[in-house]
Amino acid sequence: LQSLLSVAFALFGIHDDVARMVPVIFGTLSIFVTYLLAKELFGRKVGLISSLVLALLPFHIVFSRQVLLDVPLSFFVILFLYFVTKFKISERNIYSYWSGVSCGLCLISKEVGIIMLPIFVAYAFITHTLKLRKFVVFLIGFAFAIIPYVSLILIRRDAVNAFFIYANFQVNREATILSARYASTLINEAFGYVLSILIIVSVLLILIECKSLGSRKYRDQIILLVITLGTLFLFYQLLPSQGDRFLITLIPVGVILGCSFLVTNYVSRLNKRKVIYLCLVPLIILSNNFFISKLLPVDELRISDNLGTPWKREVALWIKNNTPSDANILTAQMTM
Repeated sequence: LQSLLSVAFALFGIHDDVARMVPVIFGTLSIFVTYLLAKELFGRKVGLISSLVLALLPFHIVFSRQVLLDVPLSFFVILFLYFVTKFKISERNIYSYWSGVSCGLCLISKEVGIIMLPIFVAYAFITHTLKLRKFVVFLIGFAFAIIPYVSLILIRRDAVNAFFIYANFQVNREATILSARYASTLINEAFGYVLSILIIVSVLLILIECKSLGSRKYRDQIILLVITLGTLFLFYQLLPSQGDRFLITLIPVGVILGCSFLVTNYVSRLNKRKVIYLCLVPLIILSNNFFISKLLPVDELRISDNLGTPWKREVALWIKNNTPSDANILTAQMTM
């Protein structure tokens, strides 16, 4: 993100709007790749509905307009899952390679992106597609993606120092492992109540149907999404560095998973299934706290992180313009 911002600033000047355009592009492209992934997993209908839900989901919109590393990370997570799915279907080396490249891009988007590597290994092992030659191809793609940035860290002394200072800072932070904050944020703000329920319903319906019919249809697709959603959530929960913005990487996966129940025989046998298609998107969107808080004036209902708190930037600029250059200012929060 910082590299792309430097190019944008060099071309168009240093302005907030210029900076915001970079994550906005990633956020918009995430909608398109979500369609491609959902279409590959469950068909065109689920792809269209999933991408429409993501395009209108307040959590995705609010965070995709902020200059955060998590926005490109979310894009590359979905791109990674798309190539993993193509690899699972075809088992071609080219898709193994691109899975590795997109996994490397997850890492250089934000260091927590490294978790996609064990996700790939776990999924390939469970679905019996983990072959040594193809895994080597995956690692080659991964290496090509990260070599430019790793080289800078190894070559430049200031980069080495910055890396170790940052790593030491992160390692020594206190974790809040037992906090229910992420679960609450996911249900209330990120997914909303209807989508949270549909995720559970979709997983149960598809697994029950697979068992009753003795079929593997859609089982591997569900496994991929559940492994990704569960691993990312647990990983973020265990991190000493925590923020609601991390959860943007879970949104596209959760949306696809929540809409996947549409492919089940339970739905296809319904006479009025078109009503479900028409009502699904507004029900998911309107069951989010972003809209509920407009109807019910409850203080606890909010969109997360307070990153959009008014006047922070104006205060910071006032301090910059009205204090000596060698002055130190003590602020109440790290974000300030």
